[in-house]
Amino acid sequence: MKIKILLSEKLGEVRITQAELSRRTGISPNTISKLYNDCAEKISIKDLETICQVLDCDISDLISSENSEKEIEIYLDELDLLVKKMKQAKKTKDMLVFLEKIQLLINDILYYAKGR
Repeated sequence: MKIKILLSEKLGEVRITQAELSRRTGISPNTISKLYNDCAEKISIKDLETICQVLDCDISDLISSENSEKEIEIYLDELDLLVKKMKQAKKTKDMLVFLEKIQLLINDILYYAKGR
């Protein structure tokens, strides 16, 4: 399975430059460039959430699977569930646990998508 980051397509759709996205999100131009060029090894959940907020889009608008849409839907469903659980968590400790799980899931998706 190959995961594709769709940031270049999304920025073209909403007509925002990489530099403008960097300014609006506070994410470094280098990180935006890696995502834009689909060569990121890892994605911070915070960065992904910030990009989605700024672009007013869903995570599925930024990530796709070239080989198996069903597999990516399963990952995204699990990711959505973890995000919901994190938002419902009352304690900071619980939130951190969910954030760690989300980060690991995203890293796993990218790791296996790059064919490693």
